[in-house]
Amino acid sequence: IAERPVDPDWLLRWQEAAARAVAEDFQNLWARVLVDEVRQPGSHSLRTLAFLASLSRSDVEALMLAARLDMGGFICSDAPGYFHADIHAPLFDLLRDMGLMQDERKGSVTLRSVSRADFRAVVRCQNKALFLRGEGLQVTLPVHQFSRLGREVIGLIPAMADTAYLFAVATALKKRGFQIEIGDWFGQDGGGGLFSEQMTV
Repeated sequence: IAERPVDPDWLLRWQEAAARAVAEDFQNLWARVLVDEVRQPGSHSLRTLAFLASLSRSDVEALMLAARLDMGGFICSDAPGYFHADIHAPLFDLLRDMGLMQDERKGSVTLRSVSRADFRAVVRCQNKALFLRGEGLQVTLPVHQFSRLGREVIGLIPAMADTAYLFAVATALKKRGFQIEIGDWFGQDGGGGLFSEQMTV
């Protein structure tokens, strides 16, 4: 598919790791890694292969939970009533211990408007998205931010957005004066996509 072939050393490492995968979800994970690498050689490093090979069943389940909250490299921490200390605090600690999440307990992400007249932005979360409208040209969100490895690994996990989480985030943004719409997100090649409006919060 790509102009240059997959590195033979990488392919050998992939074969060794994938051959040990027994469960279907683990096999699917390794298949996604290979598809990415064939499409664009260099997508996943040998370090990533070694990390994936070390994952346990409970690790993958934690990654699946985190993937449902991924908003493009971060998890918005301003979601009143959603996060539970006994569930999410251990999850975030595990992600930090694995090197998938930044060390900072509280980080931030600044979203910039795609319009020069007012604030307009789309925040994607798997198969869903939030469409924000309001005043100003940017907005800063408190977040739990993924590391570079974390973004790569989470991107391999198939997941559907957690709608309860999205509504919690949308409610918090609405209290800040933004108009929020929640809709379906149809991803396209190259990282773009289409937003289909469904509901105004």
